[in-house]
Amino acid sequence: INDSNETKNNYSNLLIDKGEYQKAKQILSSIAIDEPQYKDAHENLERVKGLLKSSINSVDKNSNINNQLKLDYDDPIEAAFAVGEVIQCGADIGNITSEALNLIDVEPGTELEQSELESLQLADELIQKNQNNAVTLLKQLISIKSFSFQEDETADTIQEWLKKNNIKTERQVNNVIARNKFFDPKKPSILLNSHHDTVEPNSGYTIDPYSPIVEDDKLYGLGSNDAGGALCSLISTISYYYDKDDLNFNIILLASAEEERSGDHGIKSVMPNLPEIELAIIGEPTLMDIAIAEKGLIVFDLVIKGTSSHAAHKNLNNPIIKSTAIVEKISNMSFPKSSKTLGDVKLTVTQINAGVQHNVVPSEVKIVLDARVNDNYTNKEIYDYLKNELDCEVHPRNLDLNSSSINESHKIIEAANNLKFKKYGSPTLSDQAKIKCNSIKLGPGDSLRSHTANEFIYISEIKNGVIRYIELINEYNKIF
Repeated sequence: INDSNETKNNYSNLLIDKGEYQKAKQILSSIAIDEPQYKDAHENLERVKGLLKSSINSVDKNSNINNQLKLDYDDPIEAAFAVGEVIQCGADIGNITSEALNLIDVEPGTELEQSELESLQLADELIQKNQNNAVTLLKQLISIKSFSFQEDETADTIQEWLKKNNIKTERQVNNVIARNKFFDPKKPSILLNSHHDTVEPNSGYTIDPYSPIVEDDKLYGLGSNDAGGALCSLISTISYYYDKDDLNFNIILLASAEEERSGDHGIKSVMPNLPEIELAIIGEPTLMDIAIAEKGLIVFDLVIKGTSSHAAHKNLNNPIIKSTAIVEKISNMSFPKSSKTLGDVKLTVTQINAGVQHNVVPSEVKIVLDARVNDNYTNKEIYDYLKNELDCEVHPRNLDLNSSSINESHKIIEAANNLKFKKYGSPTLSDQAKIKCNSIKLGPGDSLRSHTANEFIYISEIKNGVIRYIELINEYNKIF
């Protein structure tokens, strides 16, 4: 372990990107390498062989490295590339061991006994197993239609997967709940939550949205990015911690339903039946950056009344004409209190409906208005303002989805800072808005891919998500 870290530190400037191997080789082939350079390449190779000797037998790349070391390098260019290839493997070993060392709370450079080395290897193997399991489970979920209010089959699949992994589950409608094996009612609890319902696929799909296709690290499929990657990473995270008896808190998993439609049988219906939650981690695609705040949402139905008539006659009370002034007024509205993390309140007209026939002036126009509210306003304040300012009926569908944020002095933020997580304010809504406890939003994938045609998530994002979730909880446990 020490040798591989030394290799990584001393030779980082020699790393060769394997993806650029052929391109680099073509360039180097035209460059004359003199005898001193040839000698240096061999000396470096021999030094690397010595440094990596104690690490080679403990990694999966054993055979590849050994094959490289056994070759005869008559060509100085091949010798130079051999050095680069072996150094790359050394750096990979350094990365693997550093991750595993962090998770078992051992500083790099520490002399380890054989039993500790075995623990290190087991930790690494368990993480890799959970990373692979997250990808496998996501492929299963993609292949099952799970529109909001129709998630029973994905709920079954999640429940069966947890049971196969010896994790006890509970079920509330289509919400699946699991608790760590050594759950202690006297301890505080943290909640790992993401949803397994999806929107319906849009008409832009050129592939089967229910076929989990993998190409160039991309896993395609409806719900892969929003929020299957986060959900499966969180499921793997509770699997990793499930039978650990030294946690300072309980861990509860909630794979929730009806998130995309803010249904009555989603997270809000489950929370009263759970123990008091000290912290919730809401899994949504954030590029594994931590959303410490998110905007609230109000969907308004605006109704502009007018007088219906034949199109051939003059009509001074045409609701379509009246609606243009209202749309223009909305587009020019601004709210003075901007937020440090969430920016300004944003109003967007998303739908306009009126009329059924070309020669009939309708009696009303209906407009749907989307309002994204920062943490300096309540939803009711925005509603009261619009009701007074707009010359039409203003009907909010729901005023409960207020903005949310977490105090930056909370220990989860301290843990995030220790691990160098990036933090930001999110313009999109999640189930965070439906819970009252402290919460952050964090998950693999990119929000910009959500609800798009040919939705995808990178497999490497999922695997990194598992690692980062585990690291964050491990750090939080240390400072809790």
